[in-house]
Amino acid sequence: MKLQLSAKALGKKKSFIDQVIIDLEIASESNVSELLTKLVLQQVNAFNKKKDNNTLFNFLSESTISQSAQSGSVKFNEQYNDNKADESKAVSTVLQAFEDGLIALFINDEPLEISSQKINLKESDNITVVRLTFLTGLL
Repeated sequence: MKLQLSAKALGKKKSFIDQVIIDLEIASESNVSELLTKLVLQQVNAFNKKKDNNTLFNFLSESTISQSAQSGSVKFNEQYNDNKADESKAVSTVLQAFEDGLIALFINDEPLEISSQKINLKESDNITVVRLTFLTGLL
């Protein structure tokens, strides 16, 4: 099933994931925890594949340099940590964060609040994940 995914954080102007179309193998009638699990597994697999495709030199194109210059920092996107993400740990972390209210999940601008809540997904539904932040202080 092809779905539109975007991930944002409160207080940030730029999105983590900016409206990408993903192909997710999920039943049309499922619950929130199944959706979060499938999303995390898909993102962890993409992250780990990117780690595997590490090249000796990372060359920057002209467009990449101009886009990076607008943010004020041009760099080679070097990854100094070669560790891959652990799927089971990532899934449990996201499910716990959802239960604790640290992330919010929306499907077509409708909020989902309980992990056992049933959802009916359709082709090209819009899924938005918002990372909520603390209002004051540091942990």
